[in-house]
Amino acid sequence: MKTVASPLRRLGTWLAIGLLLVAAGSPYITAALTATASDPNSAVTRRADIEIGVFLAFIGLSVLAAGVLLYTWRAFRSPKAILD
Repeated sequence: MKTVASPLRRLGTWLAIGLLLVAAGSPYITAALTATASDPNSAVTRRADIEIGVFLAFIGLSVLAAGVLLYTWRAFRSPKAILD
């Protein structure tokens, strides 16, 4: 018999994916801020690896924000919907 995952479990999966993307992009954001702060010419240089990391973190934050909004919407719609 095939079981269907509950909506909350699927939402938890998406939140975990978003959190992993943020964690993957965080070192690159730190590198971008460090490079900007330590540059004596105060010129911002663009590196492809840093841009990809910032993009990953942005996608992760977007997924997390969408998940939290969906969870909040379900919580206000019906308190029983969270437990289903």
